Amino acid sequence: MPSLYKSVGSAGLGYPDIGQTFYLVDTNYRTAAQGWTQSDHTGPLDLWAEKNPGRVFYGAGAGSGTGVGNQYASDSAAVQAAVDAMVDYRGDTLFWTPGNYSLGTAIAVNVPAARWLGTAYKSPKYGCSPAVRNTTITATVADVFADGATPPMANMEVAYLNFVPLTAEDIWNLSVVQNGLHFHDFIFDTVSVATSAATQFLVSAGLTTQCLFDNFSWFSIAPQGPVFEVDVPSNLVLSNFFHSHYSTGGTYAASLLDVTGATADSVSLIGGRGQVSVGAGAGAVTALVTLAAQTASTTVLSVFDFRGSIGYATASTLITTAGDAGEVDLSDCWISVIKGGAGGQGTAYTG
Repeated sequence: MPSLYKSVGSAGLGYPDIGQTFYLVDTNYRTAAQGWTQSDHTGPLDLWAEKNPGRVFYGAGAGSGTGVGNQYASDSAAVQAAVDAMVDYRGDTLFWTPGNYSLGTAIAVNVPAARWLGTAYKSPKYGCSPAVRNTTITATVADVFADGATPPMANMEVAYLNFVPLTAEDIWNLSVVQNGLHFHDFIFDTVSVATSAATQFLVSAGLTTQCLFDNFSWFSIAPQGPVFEVDVPSNLVLSNFFHSHYSTGGTYAASLLDVTGATADSVSLIGGRGQVSVGAGAGAVTALVTLAAQTASTTVLSVFDFRGSIGYATASTLITTAGDAGEVDLSDCWISVIKGGAGGQGTAYTG
């Protein structure tokens, strides 16, 4: 009988081998040259697919998926078919093989405890490895990933993917209560989009609880909307992030997070870096976070270990709150100073 455990990492730690793996293939991404699939369907992935029908999904294109029953007319159709094949709560993995997936139709995401993964790379301390661009998802439609009302996408993991909006839109739209989301090691690249408050990574109109977004980077050359717009976050953690706002610049009103509801609870920002170009015509960032006035009488937002370059807010405007100053606490947060000035850690952010 085969073992139910498989080795993980150099430590040889084991865990139960549960769930099934499904593969997406960009047939325009030199798949034959890389050897995964071949035009005569004799590549390793082709043969694996024959033994495991319904587990490999080829996107549109003229590559080695041509002629097989699981090639789809569009990348969106291939992604939706793969999602629909996954089983709720089983811990299934959707592996996006390297490529550039062009999505022009919204995908209904409704598989709890699923994992969406690109090729794994080692993370820097802040932000994400640039190598995750090897698996890029471009979007030309708003709400390209929209949660299904039944069931929710709770406990979902998303990692090692590069998200690129090509028009002003949000990438993830959460309409119902979502719990336990874990997004990490991803890039949100908005450099192809003109200024628009509608360009955002994730918008949630409902309650999000115990969600973690870790080791992510975002890049902008024009002001966009905040990366996250969340109505009622509870136990939300955004950690080890990096933002670069450069080139043509323009003033970015709120770069990371906009909390729109009045009953947020335990929102933590832990470890982040913000960089603004300081050359001629460069931009600025007004605030890292905007926070609606809260009904609670205690601190709801805690910010620890953020460093901003000159132009990344001012010492007193890192967090813009419509309520009482006591709703926010800051610890070990610093804005840079010109060389020859105060030096050292810079100037403390105070608000």
